[in-house]
Amino acid sequence: MHGRDDGSRAARWLTGCLLLASLVLIAPGRSAVPCLRSSEGGQEAVRQSWDALRAAHRDGLPGPAGARQRARVLQRLVDQRLDLTAFTAYVLQGVWEGATADPRARWTAILRRVLEARHLQRLRDPSPVTLTLTGVSMTCEDVVVTGTIATRRGAVKSDVTFYLRSTPGGFRAWNVHVDGVSLAGTWRTRFDRILSRDGPAGVMAELALLGDRYPEFKRP
Repeated sequence: MHGRDDGSRAARWLTGCLLLASLVLIAPGRSAVPCLRSSEGGQEAVRQSWDALRAAHRDGLPGPAGARQRARVLQRLVDQRLDLTAFTAYVLQGVWEGATADPRARWTAILRRVLEARHLQRLRDPSPVTLTLTGVSMTCEDVVVTGTIATRRGAVKSDVTFYLRSTPGGFRAWNVHVDGVSLAGTWRTRFDRILSRDGPAGVMAELALLGDRYPEFKRP
């Protein structure tokens, strides 16, 4: 029974962790360049952010006040440390190219609200879970940090890969894979299927539906 309970808790936590991993990774002091020259700082940024999240749960106030405090911390992470434009451009690649700035901004705002509602509000204390970083590599655009997430009892162990994009404000994460399942890739598959079946009008209709379903996130 303990193994099943551990597995259930870890599965629920990892659902929220998909976005968490994308939210909290940033390394200071990097400038945008045509191609990255070094992956230095990527792993340390992940470790520091993971520790900061645990501290927010460990040191925060109890009860509703503590929940509001943690929500504010997580909201700031969304505001400052997630490359939502890169995420949206990848997910909506079929319609992104050729679109003007105004619709791109609207689409990005909609997907932000979806991610907040489906992932941010589900985040849990990571203390029962151990993150072990195992490697770092790089592409022209991304620093790629690999690792594993496991429950304390080892009932569930998942491979994770974090994708960090260099921006004028530092490394900002835009995607994460958990056991080979990509957060951005999952959403892109959904919209590619709609585009193939219904064309750009179908994508616009789906975005409008999501915008209605997930209204503006209420900040604590």
